Amino acid sequence: GYILNKRAFLEEMARLAFQAGAEVWTEAVANQLLRHNGLFRCVVATNKGEQLVEAKIVIGCDGVNSLVARRSFNRKGYRVIPCVQYQMDNCHLIDKRTLEMFVGNNVAPDGYVWIFPKGKGLANVGLGTQGAPARRCLDRFIKTHPHRFKKARVLKMGAAPVPIGGQVEEIVQD
Repeated sequence: GYILNKRAFLEEMARLAFQAGAEVWTEAVANQLLRHNGLFRCVVATNKGEQLVEAKIVIGCDGVNSLVARRSFNRKGYRVIPCVQYQMDNCHLIDKRTLEMFVGNNVAPDGYVWIFPKGKGLANVGLGTQGAPARRCLDRFIKTHPHRFKKARVLKMGAAPVPIGGQVEEIVQD
């Protein structure tokens, strides 16, 4: 596996799109997606109000609760689990280049724990589960691994749903 600096990746994609002639809108949200005469019509909310945008092509990279996916594809069996992640420093990591995964109902009921090293004792430590409260399970995992996290501290916390099943049969239309 690879660790990706998502923010830097998205900024670079936006820069390249802009250089290729695209108009880049930040902090815009598509809140409607319709089709009319072969064109997509998106109602997009921006800091300037709502605008109607027409496009021949729409790429749905709008996350786990994708408006594009909900409006365009059958997501039969689509399931998500709650996940929580801490960015921690002063972690004792086995190898600064090795991603670690832990599974088992004693760790995360019907889920998993991850440790993604970020360098210099910094790591993303997270957990996804469907069988118990995610944050409580993550805190328990950290407490039961004092040799790894005794001197560590939480710098940031985040939570999000993560898909675990129900892959759409089609990912492209028209």
